[in-house]
Amino acid sequence: MASQLIGTTEIGWFNPSVTPPPFDMKLLLMVAGSRSEDCGRTFEPYTVVMTAYVQQQGPGDEYDDETAFDEYMSGDQTDFLDFQFDLKDEDGEVLDWYSDSIVAWAYYPLGIAQTAVNVERERQAALVPNVM
Repeated sequence: MASQLIGTTEIGWFNPSVTPPPFDMKLLLMVAGSRSEDCGRTFEPYTVVMTAYVQQQGPGDEYDDETAFDEYMSGDQTDFLDFQFDLKDEDGEVLDWYSDSIVAWAYYPLGIAQTAVNVERERQAALVPNVM
């Protein structure tokens, strides 16, 4: 089966240390981490692109007098990567990543969800035999 390009979407990526991502908005996030397969003797860097929301809550908020969000907002907001905010998926689950792992972010392309729905409808329609 030959591959068929459904459509294209141009995405502009932002550096979070220059332009911090907005809170509580559906975004594309590129996060970076490192993993080890030999009990920590060596580490391999990797990146993942995900859809997520940057939350106003952080992992240490319950232990601190001032929340990370309040502290961040009271400053000049140029030090986003110095703070840890939770990342939440579309189901509302808090992810195992924090905002300080974001290496790039982009606004979620608005038309991409509708394109996926249209493609699936066409695929389903093609599976139904024409009965006369």
